[in-house]
Amino acid sequence: MATRKKAAAKKTRKKTTKKAGAKQAPPVVTGGDAPQAALAVAPPPPPTTDLDFLSKQQALDALANEMNEEGHLVIVRGDGPTFALWYGLYAEEQRADVAVVSGPLLAFVWYRDHVRHLYPHIVVNEPAGKGVTWDDLVYDLIISNLPRPTYATDPKELWEERFDFVSEGDSPVSRVHLKPTYEY
Repeated sequence: MATRKKAAAKKTRKKTTKKAGAKQAPPVVTGGDAPQAALAVAPPPPPTTDLDFLSKQQALDALANEMNEEGHLVIVRGDGPTFALWYGLYAEEQRADVAVVSGPLLAFVWYRDHVRHLYPHIVVNEPAGKGVTWDDLVYDLIISNLPRPTYATDPKELWEERFDFVSEGDSPVSRVHLKPTYEY
């Protein structure tokens, strides 16, 4: 008999605990009973250097003043120029006719689809075969969009085998020209 009472009491406790646990807030610890919490505070970000600000400002100036042709393509590689140019295009609405494309992101199908949707006038081909690098996709992007005026920020040395990059003054963008001696 005692065993039955213990089992019934145990079932009742389980039901009560489940109901109470599901609806009750966690206990509040106050006063001297509160545990001492160690706050992990991340160090502040390093201050923006003059060079970083200058690069952003130069990128914005290039959008506003230096790229005079309409409908041109700007291929970016680093985060700084990418976000500075995107800020100029979308936040400040400087140049709706400019297509800013991140070279490294061309490696991803979703990004190529996004570029096609965002800039329907830009030709973005799918890679043909395996072993295609994002550098190959940048080459194809430039060649497929000729004679559209094309610019690049921080071009890789590898790209200089196929293209000449002409910078005007201290601008962070360079005009892309095909090398006449390279076979395409």
